[in-house]
Amino acid sequence: MKAITWSLIAAIAIPLAAGESELIEEIRKDYARIEAEAAKKEVFTFESETGPEEGKLTRYALDGKVVKIHITFLAGDHGGSDESYYYRDGKLFFGYKADSFWRFSGKRNPDGSDASEDHLHEYRVYVNSGDVIRALEKHAVSEKPEELKAAAAKAKNQELTDKDLIETIRQRGEDLFQIENTDQWVDYFDNMAP
Repeated sequence: MKAITWSLIAAIAIPLAAGESELIEEIRKDYARIEAEAAKKEVFTFESETGPEEGKLTRYALDGKVVKIHITFLAGDHGGSDESYYYRDGKLFFGYKADSFWRFSGKRNPDGSDASEDHLHEYRVYVNSGDVIRALEKHAVSEKPEELKAAAAKAKNQELTDKDLIETIRQRGEDLFQIENTDQWVDYFDNMAP
């Protein structure tokens, strides 16, 4: 699990602009401290009455302050999202989003049944004083679900250029920090953009 966690902030082969290197290093240090020391504070869950959607929001605290919010949500058995947002003094500094799904590959299994493939899309957004300073993405595909995370760990980071997605991740990180109870989480989940 630690190898997967550290893959969230693994070394970046993409050159950084002047000054970004120090900010990214500070973000990595704060991230590592939160992962090592933060304690679970509260958990809010949601399950749709009309569809297959369900979700969970977990807040983590350090020294009495919320420092991490982790959300997961599923859309039935075909896919879901796993997201973590990290805060320093109540301000977002890092967002991680992993979307996964499966689909039929168009191939056949040895027994003649339809083969499937699993997809994982990871996004990392580094934030300083409310501004995104770095956004990365990587994608992995595997016909063996148990090998998907290893394939993602080997995939190369690329610059994330989808400005709408970058803003969605940044804004979600800020919005989630305001949630204080299950009713607010259910309302947010019902109206959340993908």
